Amino acid sequence: PIFKYAVISDTHIRPSGESSSPWKTNLLTNDRARWVAHTINAHSPDLVIHLGDIVHPVPHLPTYSSASKVAQEIMGSLSSPYYLVPGNHDVGDKNNPTVPSYIINDEYIEDFHRYHGPTFQSFDHGDIHFVIINSLALNSGLTEEAEQRDWLEDDLDKHRGSRVHVFSHYPPYLHLPNEPSNYDNLDQPARSWLLNLIEEHHVEAFFAGHVHQFFYKRHSETDIYNLLSTCNLRQDFANLFRVEAVEEYGRNDAAKLGYCIVDV
Repeated sequence: PIFKYAVISDTHIRPSGESSSPWKTNLLTNDRARWVAHTINAHSPDLVIHLGDIVHPVPHLPTYSSASKVAQEIMGSLSSPYYLVPGNHDVGDKNNPTVPSYIINDEYIEDFHRYHGPTFQSFDHGDIHFVIINSLALNSGLTEEAEQRDWLEDDLDKHRGSRVHVFSHYPPYLHLPNEPSNYDNLDQPARSWLLNLIEEHHVEAFFAGHVHQFFYKRHSETDIYNLLSTCNLRQDFANLFRVEAVEEYGRNDAAKLGYCIVDV
């Protein structure tokens, strides 16, 4: 390979000792994130990208700032440069009446800037053009949505013909491009807009998080990877079992946790 980089997602870092849930697994999230940072350092990747839900407390909670400071400490232990993608726990949920928490707004975006950096950006490394987007801003009607839309169209146009890897918290879809909107995909019309851009610019790879499960789809010429969480299976659902359920109804199924190393 020419170089390698690491991708992690959904660390859900908390203030030290805090858990808003009765599940004991949730108390392991910070130590698991530290372990992931330590093991990634052993791989010596050129860079690391975090796909969002960096912290668990959502922005309107008073614990958001303290969790963000713990996240800074953990991410700062990485030996490689790292880049952060905003997740719904980091900037608020997408603008959809079915979501369970407060939706994204300008104040939450500013909080992300304060603790974590830009919400969308691009850069080059080796022969790859890396593109980080704020998927929560899509369909939001916020100024950020229009600014990001203009920026992304211009950025991809300037890098037409380049090898492009895109990083988003939300996947465009899980099963079919025309599937109904749900908590785990991008809503229309932004979904079609983004997929059209991916197709037009022959994006090589698209990485997403959010669902704490691994999915792979081939969309036109693009490999879409939906990655695992480092901390637990999603806390708002449990696996179903024909026999007695495993520990915490599968929330602590460590074999389904992880991160990835990408060889380019």
